[in-house]
Amino acid sequence: MWRTVTVAAATCVDADAVTTAAIVLGERALGRLRATALPARLTGLDGTVTRVGGRPSDTPAPVPANSWSTATGGPR
Repeated sequence: MWRTVTVAAATCVDADAVTTAAIVLGERALGRLRATALPARLTGLDGTVTRVGGRPSDTPAPVPANSWSTATGGPR
C-alpha cells in the first residue's frame, strides 16, 4: 500500500520501527500513526501523499531576501 513512509520521532530507532510497521500494516497504519501523534508522510503506490500528526506540506519555505545562502552566492 505504501511506497515510502517518513516519520519524525525522538530517535532514529523509533522512527525506523514506526516506518517499518507502517509499511507492513498498509492502510491500517493510519489509525496507529494518528494515535502516536508523530508527524508522518506516507506515499502510496500510486503517488498519493497522506500526512498525519501535523506533518507540514512539501512547499518549501520562502528564503528571506537578506539571508546568506550558497544558493544566492553567499559565503562558502
